[in-house]
Amino acid sequence: MNSTGDWDFSNTNWDLDTVIYVSSPSSWHKTVTLGYTRGLIKTSVVPINKVKEGRFVTWIYFTVSSSLEFLIYFRYQDTNSHYRIWIYEEASPSGRRWRVERIDAGVITTLREAYVPFPENQTWNKLRVTWWNDYVGLVIRVEKWNGTAWEKLFDDTYDTANEWADVGGRVGFMGFSTNSVSCGNIDDTEIYGIE
Repeated sequence: MNSTGDWDFSNTNWDLDTVIYVSSPSSWHKTVTLGYTRGLIKTSVVPINKVKEGRFVTWIYFTVSSSLEFLIYFRYQDTNSHYRIWIYEEASPSGRRWRVERIDAGVITTLREAYVPFPENQTWNKLRVTWWNDYVGLVIRVEKWNGTAWEKLFDDTYDTANEWADVGGRVGFMGFSTNSVSCGNIDDTEIYGIE
């Protein structure tokens, strides 16, 4: 998206970082404030306001490993009903824990859990999340850019429940700080999809 005006943010605990970015002049930055900031793409900006099948591509930067989390949302209905990819640090085993989850009426179902040494700390990493309908239901693929090609971080995730397939939902992200000293950034986010 071209500007922060393209997003609906849950609060003001963010700013534009003019030092750490992929494309000048800045990147979106989760400030050191404890708690979360969610950003959902505005339906007035993206004509696909109820994305059924789609793709979220972004650059992500973790400043502090153990106290920052990022989530990618799709088919978002509200805080209690959506799909999400949850990324956070895991001390043992070493690396980041990735969870693919469905939240339906507040009930969380973990569809896949994986430990992956990605993204690296204090460097920009490119991430791609794609979801589509298949004969088994919903397919969710998470990939990283290795410098020359996209590669899967773990096996595709399948959900036979395939919630909100007929209505789709909003797309977005969340940065979450578990203490008051951590922060992270995202930049050059692209959203694709079909209604």
